[in-house]
Amino acid sequence: MIVGFGADRQLRSRRELLAREESIRGGNRQTELRYRLVLSNYHDRAVEVWLRDRMPLTSPQGAIGVSLQGEAEEQLSDDPLYLRMQRPIGILWWDLTVPARRFGSDAFDFEYSITVELDKEQQIVGDAMIEQVRSDYRFENIGGGGLAGGMGGMGGGQM
Repeated sequence: MIVGFGADRQLRSRRELLAREESIRGGNRQTELRYRLVLSNYHDRAVEVWLRDRMPLTSPQGAIGVSLQGEAEEQLSDDPLYLRMQRPIGILWWDLTVPARRFGSDAFDFEYSITVELDKEQQIVGDAMIEQVRSDYRFENIGGGGLAGGMGGMGGGQM
């Protein structure tokens, strides 16, 4: 039985995009996205984690192909429920052991690549939209204020 007690402040994670490489293969455009998942373990003992991420779903017509590359595919969880329910909808799940006292420049790294392939005449419109959302987010978060910059309109001072 597994019981979750909330977030463990002694474990931290982040995802980094290492590279985005585009090429033309025959009549298709191929984009390889390489990611690094960085796990920091501040505990004095090794910790087992379920590392989860998501990859894009393919179109039902097969016009866009998405695949996980290399040994990251071989290391995916073999949990039967995951394989039946979550893997088909693009959820990636790895069962990993993060060694003790791994943080900073010695953090535990896990790298994987996803390849997206589509007709070279087609375009994924989400890319421009995602960049616009990121730009808007950065603009809104410059200079603090709002709810993140203190008590906002909540009275924050003495009563």
